[in-house]
Amino acid sequence: MQGDGAREVHLRHGQLPAAGLRALLVWMYTERVDVATADAPDLQLVAARAQCRALTAAIDNELRTVKCVPCVRSASHERFL
Repeated sequence: MQGDGAREVHLRHGQLPAAGLRALLVWMYTERVDVATADAPDLQLVAARAQCRALTAAIDNELRTVKCVPCVRSASHERFL
């Protein structure tokens, strides 16, 4: 830790998802992030590896409030399944 309050974070996991890493960097600079529900687990993984507890908690809270709409299959799509 440096004297100016800056903090270094070393991410050593070789397979960090790019979408999650990009969202984490946006959050670090703006304290705000917009991420698709499908990309939330990637962001959660990267935030946990970087030990960003506030972001991890915020993602957990958001995912609890998101309501998933079940996929509806029509008769015309049945033949492709």
